[in-house]
Amino acid sequence: MALVQHLRALEEEIAVAEGWIRSFMNRSALCQKIAAVPGVGPITATAIVAAVGRADGFRNGRHLAAWLGLVPRQHSSGGKSQLYGISKRGDKYLRTLLIHGARSVLIRVSGKLDARSRWLQELIARRGYNRACVALANKNARIIQVLLSTLSDRAVRSTQSISTMAQHASSHREIPACACVSLKDPVQDQAVSSRNSLHRPSPKIVHPDVNARTFADLP
Repeated sequence: MALVQHLRALEEEIAVAEGWIRSFMNRSALCQKIAAVPGVGPITATAIVAAVGRADGFRNGRHLAAWLGLVPRQHSSGGKSQLYGISKRGDKYLRTLLIHGARSVLIRVSGKLDARSRWLQELIARRGYNRACVALANKNARIIQVLLSTLSDRAVRSTQSISTMAQHASSHREIPACACVSLKDPVQDQAVSSRNSLHRPSPKIVHPDVNARTFADLP
């Protein structure tokens, strides 16, 4: 009985955490904008916004993809360039979320006739399923950087007010500690804005890992 009660308590905490994440996403213009990308759900959207904010510390989407370790390792010598597997640098959690989100898209791509689906079908046939997942995750990371960096100032102010509300709620213990994302203001985070190197350690994210236990992070 003690084990059953413990499991029920865990399920209740998970439900509260999920509700808080979805509530934060619904009030954040940044999260809503990138959630329109196929393969990006509430968990992925809130985690990315907590980590990079407006992503204006990156020159373009390629730099964000490289920061997340979604680009191939390269070894060039004597004018010859050799590419290996992905570098796996940066934040492992964000990279995992993007790749699993890409898997959820590839599962449903069979039989579709739009341009994106045809590209993915050809990529799977040519390079294999796992490489196609990483390629789509890389593409999504580039799209996310563009969407975040082009957000209007009015939407940014809305996101700032939401971050302040989240800090107030957390300080009064209205949500469990496990449900808190990094509550620093992502737009005003000077550490992100001054990031000029792709090899710096990634920011630590305090984010609930409830994806595997409750629901898939589907678009």
